Amino acid sequence: MKNKILILIVTLSISHFNAQNNQLSSQDPQNSYKSSTLTLNDYLINENKDFDVKNTDNYKGSPYWNPSYLLGNIYNKSELLSGNVALRYNVIADEIEVKETLATTDENAQALTKSVDIYVKIKNETFIFIPYQGSIEKGGYFQVVFDGSNYDLLKKVYKKV
Repeated sequence: MKNKILILIVTLSISHFNAQNNQLSSQDPQNSYKSSTLTLNDYLINENKDFDVKNTDNYKGSPYWNPSYLLGNIYNKSELLSGNVALRYNVIADEIEVKETLATTDENAQALTKSVDIYVKIKNETFIFIPYQGSIEKGGYFQVVFDGSNYDLLKKVYKKV
């Protein structure tokens, strides 16, 4: 009896996982970009209107995964979009901030467009965007812990608020 229940649970879990995986792979998100002729500026947002990083009452400590900008690369699917740009992940606002160089002022930083096709590598760490129930607005960035041929292990980075 216990074996039958366990088999049923495993079967339902696998079916649910496959349905979600097929749903994600078949969707064409509204911010998805198909053309490889676009430049980095086409993927940047000038500001995040929903969150004020300067208001430290909203969080404890630094809002960033790493408070310093680090050199990294931006990819559109597997194609390098921009290399050796200054990047940092704002955990609280759940956005990737981009500057042309490490010397560029923070005021000139822009947020990367949230898209399943766009991902970044900051040093040796990869961050990808995953929509939530097909919604770009409700989705978020995840750190890739393991990239396998059948499964990936992702980690959601949080800060205390």
